[in-house]
Amino acid sequence: MTEDQAIPGMRWCNAVYYSRLAQSHVANMETALARDVELRRDGNITREELDDAGPELAELSDVIHDSAVSAIVFAGMAAEAYIYDYAARNLGRSYTDNHVDKLKAESKWIVIVRLVTGNEFPKDRQAFQLLTGLIKARNTLVHSKSRDVKESDLEPDAIATLYDDLHQNARDGVKALFLLGDEMDTMHPEEMAKIHLGVSPPPK
Repeated sequence: MTEDQAIPGMRWCNAVYYSRLAQSHVANMETALARDVELRRDGNITREELDDAGPELAELSDVIHDSAVSAIVFAGMAAEAYIYDYAARNLGRSYTDNHVDKLKAESKWIVIVRLVTGNEFPKDRQAFQLLTGLIKARNTLVHSKSRDVKESDLEPDAIATLYDDLHQNARDGVKALFLLGDEMDTMHPEEMAKIHLGVSPPPK
């Protein structure tokens, strides 16, 4: 039987797919958040109106939370899938697997980009700062550990802050992909990173 040979110059990478899923989930989150604000009338809702809107608000809450979590996880997957593929294409899969794939996610961007381009990825730029935040948020979700609940955790302001942070982490995670694409296009123009990352002009 003839050995199945790799096709030269062709690789399969899910970074674009993950990126688009993350962007779609953020869009769904924003739509649901806007509808939630509309139903609550910016806090001027009466008790009777709140009771009537209860079922839809509960459904919106699920959509908002699920979309935010999904966006963070998929954005993190996109960033990691891309940088592995970038390394494999430029350094070879064997070298990538043996020497850089075990590095922390943020370190991969620094080491791999330096090995390929000769220049270190700028750690003082927003792209890297958002990447660091994205990886932290993603790890918190996928490596979740139970903990004791304090009375202060149940305060309305604490709960609101928790959810606001989750929503912002989702936005920042997707923004990180756009800015990473910008930085890579500057450092390695021939790479066409925005295409590999499935991103268009950065969100405002």
